[in-house]
Amino acid sequence: MDPIKDGLREFEGVMAAPPIRGGKACEKWLADLVKMASGRNAVRNKLGMGDTWVATAKHPAIFVFVDEFIFLSQRAKELFIELLRIGKQSGIYPIAAGQDATSDSMGDAIADTFTLRIMLASRHDDIPLVLGRGAIGAGFRPDRLIPAQNRDIKNDAGQSYIKGPGLDRPLLYGWNEHDHAAIKKAVADRIAAGRPWFDRDTLAAAGLLHLADGQAEMKRIPGDRQIVFDAIEVMTEAGASRIRPEPLAEALCEFDPEVYGDLTVGELRKLLKDVGVGAPVPIGDIDGMRNPRGYKIEALTVLT
Repeated sequence: MDPIKDGLREFEGVMAAPPIRGGKACEKWLADLVKMASGRNAVRNKLGMGDTWVATAKHPAIFVFVDEFIFLSQRAKELFIELLRIGKQSGIYPIAAGQDATSDSMGDAIADTFTLRIMLASRHDDIPLVLGRGAIGAGFRPDRLIPAQNRDIKNDAGQSYIKGPGLDRPLLYGWNEHDHAAIKKAVADRIAAGRPWFDRDTLAAAGLLHLADGQAEMKRIPGDRQIVFDAIEVMTEAGASRIRPEPLAEALCEFDPEVYGDLTVGELRKLLKDVGVGAPVPIGDIDGMRNPRGYKIEALTVLT
């Protein structure tokens, strides 16, 4: 979920639901997940799981990723915190990310509710709220990390301090960077292996059986503005600032065959027109043609 941006699309194929965008959609999904967490208490007891949810392929765990947490509505934040408090016993694990950690943006009590807390380069005043009082004196100093400035000047990008079960010493941790090609391959492998869906028992207990057939309905389709982001990416990779509809349709099919399949020029024109790009315009001499019509990357970038 992301209330304001459109990131992480490259991981969409491994998610049970496509990325959820906008404040209202995030709030609705969080409300549904709270219902699922509550409903799973009855399911857990019925299945004899014991005190905590036992994840299986038929009754999977649910991981809820919320980016830009501070931009959620106040109601959505309340639902997230409720889910954070009741979800663990029901096998639902909320994860929040954000760029600010002030008491105004996060709320004074939220940090203590998280089992695992990760801080990258930060401000000094943010440390007690996220890692707890006394963290600075104990040696947790993410404020001394220097964030990346660009692709070439990475500084301390990917380095962090972590607090959680078994992680109470101020050690510096880090992640490896994965390029786009590696991510696409990993996602393709995961799709091929299959993925679980919200189990019917949970949906029934939560009064959400209308989502039971959502797996078929929620496959990724080229809709809203995603085609704009993809068009910009293929043009950027090709080093093209302008392109005719025919090679753009071919490039999109090659870029993501699962989504675009055998996209025709007519379908491409309609999809781009529907999201506000408009009809192709004269783009100057290109591909041995004299001033054909096509799309300019600056026109697409405006819409992102």
